Amino acid sequence: MPKAKYPEELQDPAKFNKKFLEWVELRNSQIGEIIPWDLEQDATWRWSNRLVTEDLIRHFCNAYGETNPLYRSVDYARKTRYGGIIAPPNFITCIAPSAIGQEPDELPCVGFNGGSTYEWFKLVRPGDEFHGYDTWLGFEEKKRPKGYPPMFIQTIKRTYINQREEVVANVYGTELRFGLAPTEKGLLYGQTGPSVQKLEPWKYTEEDHEEITRTYEEMEKNRRGADVRWWEAVVVGEDIGTVLQGPYDLMDVMSFMGVQSYLSLAFGIKWKRVWNHTRFTFNEYGQLAWEPHLRDHEGLGYIFNQSAQSEAGVSHLICNWMGDDGFLRRMSCQARRMMPVGDCNWIRGKVVKKYIEDGEHLVDLEITSTTQRGVMHMPATATVLLLSKEV
Repeated sequence: MPKAKYPEELQDPAKFNKKFLEWVELRNSQIGEIIPWDLEQDATWRWSNRLVTEDLIRHFCNAYGETNPLYRSVDYARKTRYGGIIAPPNFITCIAPSAIGQEPDELPCVGFNGGSTYEWFKLVRPGDEFHGYDTWLGFEEKKRPKGYPPMFIQTIKRTYINQREEVVANVYGTELRFGLAPTEKGLLYGQTGPSVQKLEPWKYTEEDHEEITRTYEEMEKNRRGADVRWWEAVVVGEDIGTVLQGPYDLMDVMSFMGVQSYLSLAFGIKWKRVWNHTRFTFNEYGQLAWEPHLRDHEGLGYIFNQSAQSEAGVSHLICNWMGDDGFLRRMSCQARRMMPVGDCNWIRGKVVKKYIEDGEHLVDLEITSTTQRGVMHMPATATVLLLSKEV
């Protein structure tokens, strides 16, 4: 039988918080634990897709607005140095999403994606088949004002391995995690203040629409593509362009959630998977509803995008700038604010360093993701490997 949301002995918030802190202490005693993906288990949050296909790559690109023919056109890709279609860097989140934490069934918790750090080592091609494992790296307490519930940053290292037993990538996913004591009002979102404050819908003008249309058109024109960006030609301080995501609507959110298999389950399979998962709760009619993506709660009035979609937007900008012959070596994104549906995500960046390390010609980038309200949504840094005329 399903478990009660709040056991009777935990109705007292003080007892609940004590139990939650005991669980955190227990999990911190297990740092270093290896958790293999169970590829025979369908109802899991650990992995989404095992086999890479041209169609899956295309669907993933569609879900974050990527039109680069290197990832979509067989004829175009055959003429490149790769000899065929490859997947964009963040496609690995279509294999297994980042920042998937653990929570105790008997203690309602909530978690917010805090961002991810990616390390890439190999290309991903159609026909690749993946397995992998997670390494538990523990909780770190986040200091908060007096009277706020305890909050922790949890980190999990996710390792992606292909059929040749090559490590393709590591992703260090973080989540903000805190318990939901039953009688403390307003703690579903952990009193995180401006990150989830209620916002009035943004009213777009005709001039705004023109700017949005122009930006989408320029993104296509300014993609580097087959024109090699040589390391020697890069100038520190130069602008690397703009990528736009938005205005976000429900289709944008659901397309990405679907391709990652978050929202591709129904009926009995869904029920089994979500019953004790606290992102799903019952509404006032006793119906399961996705939280916080598909319902208003406590007057917030908005659904939100998934941080991984914004991370894909950051890599989209980088790939547009570096061209088909570049390789995204590392990217670190901080999810500082939620992106409400109805807002725009303007992603921009610049070159901050160029150098040679271990024989590789590298460039460091600094990237900002800002809403039309001027709110910093997701700052990021990245390191790109470029071709050099000297090699």
